[in-house]
Amino acid sequence: MRKQDSKPVTFHTNFELRIKGPRVARQLLRLEEQIGRRVNGAVEIGLSREELAQMTGTTLSTVSRLLSAWEALGTVKPSRESVSICDVPMLRASGRGDNSLPSEEPVLGHLAAVSKVLRGSG
Repeated sequence: MRKQDSKPVTFHTNFELRIKGPRVARQLLRLEEQIGRRVNGAVEIGLSREELAQMTGTTLSTVSRLLSAWEALGTVKPSRESVSICDVPMLRASGRGDNSLPSEEPVLGHLAAVSKVLRGSG
């Protein structure tokens, strides 16, 4: 019974990571170019989690989980009314928009790490 209960969570987590994660990452990268400003070595984007969720057609819960996972990996630093991007290349890898990566291996490694954090085992 316990294993059955964990399957929907794993499926849901993988769905968030593979479908919604890249969408949120790409939106952050677009906003970084449009309204981002350099603050203490990072790029700060002034918007709330709720605004980001609305822009990307996701839930507030999903955006919060993704930002928390990326924060644990040092990719972003979310705050109440902003998101600071600390590692643009890694966020590009999450959005699968980094053409400079020699292979998909770094991207897949990052996706696995985010998946682990979202499942709570990291």
